[in-house]
Amino acid sequence: MEDQVKEATEMGITAMQLGVHDEVDITSGRCQLLFGSPESWLLNKKWRDMLGSDVFQANVMGIVVDEVHLTYKWGQAAKGQTPFRESFAKLGELRSLV
Repeated sequence: MEDQVKEATEMGITAMQLGVHDEVDITSGRCQLLFGSPESWLLNKKWRDMLGSDVFQANVMGIVVDEVHLTYKWGQAAKGQTPFRESFAKLGELRSLV
């Protein structure tokens, strides 16, 4: 994700990553593009609540989910087993919060 944040920044887009950049900068809406894992978005109450905040809605133009190309593979499991990363199966829930 660091490379993606850097590339976005080089294009003039203010980009940050959950867990790496200053939380105050993120929660105060000082970025346009925010990167994070499904677990960060869905399992951390602070980030989950932030998605619906007025500041976030007014300032952030998008969120990026790391490893999204593996959604099906990691979010699904064989019968009787649990998925490798269960949060990938809940990306629809994440979308509903934004």
